[in-house]
Amino acid sequence: MPFCDFVAISRSAIMSTSLLCRRLAALSVNQHGAIRTRCSLAASGGSLPHALRSVVPTRQEQQQQLLPPQQYQQQQVRTFARRAAAATATDQEEGANNRAVGAPRISADQIPPAFLRKLPQKPAPSVVRRRVERLRTYVGTERDIRHSPWRMNLVCQFAAGQTVPDALTQLDFCRKRFAPLVKELIEKTVQEAAEKGGLHPTQLEVAECFATHGTHLKRMKIMGRGRTGIMHHRYTHVRMVLREIDFPLKIALSSSVAGKRKWLGLMRTAEVEGEASRLEKEEVDRLEREIEQRRLDKEKKAAAEEGK
Repeated sequence: MPFCDFVAISRSAIMSTSLLCRRLAALSVNQHGAIRTRCSLAASGGSLPHALRSVVPTRQEQQQQLLPPQQYQQQQVRTFARRAAAATATDQEEGANNRAVGAPRISADQIPPAFLRKLPQKPAPSVVRRRVERLRTYVGTERDIRHSPWRMNLVCQFAAGQTVPDALTQLDFCRKRFAPLVKELIEKTVQEAAEKGGLHPTQLEVAECFATHGTHLKRMKIMGRGRTGIMHHRYTHVRMVLREIDFPLKIALSSSVAGKRKWLGLMRTAEVEGEASRLEKEEVDRLEREIEQRRLDKEKKAAAEEGK
């Protein structure tokens, strides 16, 4: 046989073998159902072709794939939906007289891995509206600011839609004149939320922030040829709404895997810092009660000594 014919036959045999291995890897099944696996190919100990390296799963992935991907994802989503519905029902029973009782009590550990992938369908607008209506909100206002409403609204819209830590960081580097004033307004509203609802800044977002016209002053404007006009010295009112963040809803509404992971990381940070803030507040309240009790005991002791 000529050498060139032998080389051609060898190449065709290698290509057919590679194609056969690829098809076997795609059609291989196990006892739990149809799952793509190449454990039989990788168990031989030899190096796999380059075309199969992106198809063969690792040993950890093989252990996790006990169900087909779609069925496994649907099962996890259903389980999380049941937990969310149970948490919502519990919150409604506890706060029947208060409409804004906060977000459902779901921690970051209870969110399944399927929620970090692209879900086949996002929550309905009615579901989103009901969950948003139950969140706690805190309003902060600043009136009669000697500044143009149009220029002030640039700063307000710059802060709107961000979480409170991100908004404060961005306003630190904003070169607008009244950016510090908007930052002070956010900090004042955050303090109100901490006193009334016990919320940490990482658990809040700037839901609304805008500027409107205030009462302007009219002054005379000197013009050419002996004419006069009217000059307006404008004033501005600023309104800001801080709202509690519903992290599971943010994760469900994210359209990318990176967005879901971002909100999951923010949720874990908010849980840790919120718990630390809650413990610190409880410790301060306990110390204040002890000081008040000592003061009352001292007054009672002094009154008893005077009575004797």
